Amino acid sequence: MAGEWCSGTNPQTHIEAIDKLFRSGVSVVNVHVAQNDQKRAIGFYQAEVLPDFAQRAS
Repeated sequence: MAGEWCSGTNPQTHIEAIDKLFRSGVSVVNVHVAQNDQKRAIGFYQAEVLPDFAQRAS
């Protein structure tokens, strides 16, 4: 985390940050990508972060 922003390429860091938001009562999470390679970031979330939450929901 950089301040309140989650950053880096460790998927667990992002999963834990989003999970913390959900546990606090948040129901919608917006992800801001502050880098030039938007497709890479979306692919990272698609492959490494979001499947964790999809498993929980099923």
